[in-house]
Amino acid sequence: MRYLIAAFIVLAGTFVLAQVDEFPITVIATGLADPFGLALSPDGTTAYVAESSADRISRIDLATGAVQAIAQGMIVNGPFGLAISPAGTRLYAALFSGNQLVEIDIASGQTRVVVDRGFMIPTGVAITPDGTTAYVTDTLGHTLWQVDLATGTSRAVASDLLTPDGIALNPEGTRAYLTEINPGNLVIVELATGEYRRLPLGLGDAHALTVDPSESQVYITEALTGHLSRVDLATGQLDRLVSGLGLVAGVVLRGDRLYINDHGADRLIAIDLGQGRGY
Repeated sequence: MRYLIAAFIVLAGTFVLAQVDEFPITVIATGLADPFGLALSPDGTTAYVAESSADRISRIDLATGAVQAIAQGMIVNGPFGLAISPAGTRLYAALFSGNQLVEIDIASGQTRVVVDRGFMIPTGVAITPDGTTAYVTDTLGHTLWQVDLATGTSRAVASDLLTPDGIALNPEGTRAYLTEINPGNLVIVELATGEYRRLPLGLGDAHALTVDPSESQVYITEALTGHLSRVDLATGQLDRLVSGLGLVAGVVLRGDRLYINDHGADRLIAIDLGQGRGY
């Protein structure tokens, strides 16, 4: 376990938390309201954040940190998981409080309910590369659901899961990676068959994860311990890369940079993996 030694530096107006023998952390935006779900635009210029306690979905300009609400109010009651369509025109939010899956048109802010019954606490959502299907984790229902986005029809892909929460798909959209909050497993699901296997990693309240493009590594945020962790999918080895992050949630990988919601500090941060020692 590496211990965190931190210093605060201001460079060209950007607030940077520099970590000795760790990875540089940049604060992108502050003043958010319990940010959980996170999605990035296909061009990598914009982040979308589910602000859970404000019943709000917001966009964040990654260059300036400017925050703008897209949808808010009871129509997005308790947003948790968040995903974006491959074309970057629509968002899909799993509503923790409303037990719904909703679709949000990014340009207009108009919201459509895709699924309004059957979930017991939907928390994670991921969209297939063709944009036709969502996969939703139902934490209290212990189920991974497949949802046809055109019709709202849903079916259980895998059940008897242990409080599934975070979800990410491989680049082909054939395999799902899930976190189980208790007892802290990584679960790998073959979407065609529903067969799955568990890696018992002892994760601490892992709400979110992201898969690298080569499908060789998974990055996981652990809110209970404040860790950013990496799992080698060939060996199952768990490495805790960064400590002391706080109540981390949504995470998305883009190039060598990870974007992470810290809902304890109400901020969006970025971690530059390519600049850390020992990476």
